[in-house]
Amino acid sequence: MIVAGRRWVFGAPVVLALAALAYVYLSNAQWESVAAVQIGQVGQAEVGKVTALVEAPPRAIERMKLPSFQDNVLTSMGIDTAESDPKARLYRTSLKLRQPPGTDLIELRVRAYSRDEAHGFAKATVEQLRKSHDKLALPAIEFLHQQLDDITRQLERAQKERDSLAANTTSGKEIDARNRFAESALLGQMTVLRDEEIRQLRQRRLMLEERLGPARTYPTSLVEDIHVSARPVFPQRALTVLLAAAGGLVAGIAIALVAGGRREGVVSESKT
Repeated sequence: MIVAGRRWVFGAPVVLALAALAYVYLSNAQWESVAAVQIGQVGQAEVGKVTALVEAPPRAIERMKLPSFQDNVLTSMGIDTAESDPKARLYRTSLKLRQPPGTDLIELRVRAYSRDEAHGFAKATVEQLRKSHDKLALPAIEFLHQQLDDITRQLERAQKERDSLAANTTSGKEIDARNRFAESALLGQMTVLRDEEIRQLRQRRLMLEERLGPARTYPTSLVEDIHVSARPVFPQRALTVLLAAAGGLVAGIAIALVAGGRREGVVSESKT
């Protein structure tokens, strides 16, 4: 039965393999870039709350899916944002974003028609996200700087008052000799209170400086260098041709079986 339909068994795989071969050679090759993005964070002025992410990863992912965000990325690379543009269309359809479990990172994958362009797409996407996050973080950073400036002014004023009290206390020692102990004791108590205020202000200033430092406040950035596939990820020529040939073989056998069955049925009917 299969022998009778051998033209299907051998012909179908060859035809489909040749068609697949033509397809993979006529298709534009695509390279894929992969990047890991660290969301920026800002130190917090509140005691007990050290830092906060500029934007939660799920919200950042939704932001990157917005057409306006993607338009800005394409424009920054000098690419037409119209859907008819093949480069723009490939960028939009191939952009894949996810948050790896247990992390605050975003994994970004995107394809392009060249290795350089794939790298450029990933870099421009991260840069656009950084710009968006810089705008979001600016009010919080400005508030920290304002708090630091206020504390610095308070500390300078408290230090001047402390120096003035110290001068009065010295003067009070001479007054003590003239039986003015009460006034001297009051000055001493005020000096102690002012010293405590200065200590607290210094601690507050150190905390704010630490929150504004690079370990606590930093922009959105790449975790490591962007990786671009050494070879095109599409089309995979060998695999595509092999699958086409295998599919052709299965189809050829099926057609041969059906054709053989029909032929035997016709022969049986003619004999009867």
